[in-house]
Parts: sequence; C-alpha cells; structure tokens
Amino acid sequence: MRPIIQQLQIDAANDQASASQLLRKAKIAATKLGLNDFLEWINNELDGYKSAENTRGGNKKLPEYRIISVDLRGRNPFHGWVPVMFTDTETQKNMNKRGVSQSIGEIEKISQSDEGSLQIPLCIFVSLQKIKTCLTFAGRQVFEVVT
Repeated sequence: MRPIIQQLQIDAANDQASASQLLRKAKIAATKLGLNDFLEWINNELDGYKSAENTRGGNKKLPEYRIISVDLRGRNPFHGWVPVMFTDTETQKNMNKRGVSQSIGEIEKISQSDEGSLQIPLCIFVSLQKIKTCLTFAGRQVFEVVT
C-alpha cells in the first residue's frame, strides 16, 4: 500500500475522485502530520460551516470562496417569483451576496442533480415595515415577503 500522501496525489490527478474523497484522505494526512489549522479547515468543509450564518457573520467565518453572488427573488402574489430590488444600491449589493455553509458532500449532490440550483434562505432581522418600504419591483412595492 502506498503512503497516504502519494494516494492523495494520485487521487487529486484523477478526475473521477470527488472533493469529499480527497478531503477525507487529506484529513488522515493532516492528522498524522499534526496540521491542526489544516485539519480544522478540512472538518469545516466536510461537515459544513455549522455556526456560520448565510452572510459573513457567525462564529466560523466563511472563506471568501464560499461567498457567492445570488439572484435574490421575492414571491409576488400576481407575478410569482420576481427579482427583488432595493432603493439603496449598497443594500442591493450586500443582499445579493450569500454564504454557502453546506458541507462539500451536499454541494456535490446539488451539482450532480438535475435541478442543479442551490436555494439559500434569507434571514432578515429588521421590521417587516422597513422591508415593505425598501423592496420594489418595477416601481411598485412588493408586499409579500417569504420567510
């Protein structure tokens, strides 16, 4: 049997190996070598960033590569799912960024599914009245906010 580092190198060159498989082997290597920071990162990737929120908050900061641009939509009772626009461009920019805290295994399943889309719930900690005044769609207010 080959040493774990050689196995990891061979698997990394194999396009059939999944990221979660590579991470599990890297976890063995990191444990043997006492690479605690690397081990913590591997565990977060394998288990998901459990205490991280969908934004940049939370106890575990999401790495930059896990912050993605999203298509924020709200449910309009007459037009279905419509893009959500904010009157303030800075708010619009911030609301269109979301963190992906799921485990790498979950992300792999999504990427292999026919649907192929990732839905991330939006947690808003402001009053509904404030939301009603800042959400607009084509010049009209959107009054239904899905929670």
